[in-house]
Parts: sequence; structure tokens; C-alpha cells
Amino acid sequence: MVNTLRGHDCVRNGQCQVNSAVFSPDGQTILTASRDKTAKLWDNDGNLITTLNQDSCWHVHIKDYHCGLTSAVFSPDGTKIITT
Repeated sequence: MVNTLRGHDCVRNGQCQVNSAVFSPDGQTILTASRDKTAKLWDNDGNLITTLNQDSCWHVHIKDYHCGLTSAVFSPDGTKIITT
């Protein structure tokens, strides 16, 4: 998977920096948190499933946050994610 992500356009072109990558509890998907302020879900073959940003998902806005995402984790049952 690491080699596959390295070959992905945004990583290869240096346009994004993946700061965190974790497997879902069932091991079927990977969640990444990036400097470009997005969380992405990938399948085990390195194919992008979806990109989550603050416009595409429900979130609680605590303060103006201009930095990228540094981490992302799944809830124990795999139905929710949290990013920081």
C-alpha cells in the first residue's frame, strides 16, 4: 500500500503530504490525513474511494484551522472518523 500511495498523482507530484494512515477496524480500507486538509479513504489496492473535506462531511468547527490534517482515526466500530 505504501508503494501504491507513493505512485499516486498528488504524492508523486509533491502536491500533498500524507501525515497519517490507518487501517479500518475490519482491515478493508485505509484512512489518510493530509497536509492539504483532506481525509481520504482508500481500498487495499491503493484505489481512492472518496475524499472528505470540510464541505463534504458533517463536522464540528472548533476554531479557524489553517494547517493541514495531522492525524485521522476510525471509531472502534469503523462507522465514524475523527481528524485533527
